[in-house]
Amino acid sequence: MRQQNTRLNGLFTTIEAWESPTGASLAVYHRKADARPIGVVHINHGLAEHAGRYARFAEALSKEGFEVYAHDHRGHGATIAPDASQGVFAETDGWNTVLADIQFVNGEIRKAHPKLPILMFGHSMGGMLAYNYLLRFPETLDGVAVWNAGLSKSPLLQILKLVLKLENKFKGPKTPSIASKFSFEAYNKAFRPNQTTADWLTKDLAEAKTYEDDPDCGWRPSNSMWLDIAEGIEFGANDIGLENVPKDMPVFLLAGDQDPSVEKGKAILDMDKRLKAAGIANLKTLIRKNGRHEALNEPKSERDEVMNTFVIWAKSAVSTIA
Repeated sequence: MRQQNTRLNGLFTTIEAWESPTGASLAVYHRKADARPIGVVHINHGLAEHAGRYARFAEALSKEGFEVYAHDHRGHGATIAPDASQGVFAETDGWNTVLADIQFVNGEIRKAHPKLPILMFGHSMGGMLAYNYLLRFPETLDGVAVWNAGLSKSPLLQILKLVLKLENKFKGPKTPSIASKFSFEAYNKAFRPNQTTADWLTKDLAEAKTYEDDPDCGWRPSNSMWLDIAEGIEFGANDIGLENVPKDMPVFLLAGDQDPSVEKGKAILDMDKRLKAAGIANLKTLIRKNGRHEALNEPKSERDEVMNTFVIWAKSAVSTIA
């Protein structure tokens, strides 16, 4: 593992390159617990952003006794892979390859902290990955938080897949996809008059501008990446493997009632209903009033409140684990 010195911002302790069996050199961010550790939080970031944006969250968690790890997924941030330029997960089977990277990071965390419970946190695309991961490898987790992630069955998904396949055929898999116009750009139009291209993410203008000015944020994903994500949504919406998840697994679902990417919270409420029907008993679901997409980057009073809510849940989750 070679250490990197970028993006620490004084909030992550280290950034290292971890060599995944998939061939990716993963940029892994680590924040040590400020006191005797009580657990680990493994953060999975969203689409067209990077793990460095979670430094403030990591700092808050470390103060409460959590070791925090986050890594840039393939095609994002400082992670490098021969088949994964910006906006591309992999040459083929991208979604499962990203999940294999997550499994590798989880295993390394287990080696480093064999006696600590591991909670997985995922925002947006990261939430989709976290839920897909839970359905496949529930035995490797002690709790999961799925925030701002739409994983519901929809006829629109099949239409999107058809459009992407046609676009892929005529323009190629690595071409930036028109799907961004129907997602990011369309979402932002709901908050006209727009001050930035990221108004839909947060009510905090400074945070939206920081995102807009970051070259590693807001880019248009490729056709292949959108197709991979569609595959992950479909798998998650079908709850394949949910029967293997322990009924007492701590699960935390969250969304904003003004977030168009989750149908203003409806997608998360649908997931809540499905998990309850499957017998998942240790379930917390929160729909944030007037909340946009990035709960952790809302105005200070709101983000402080939501981080505190997560800390309370996380402490409760690890306290129930022998």
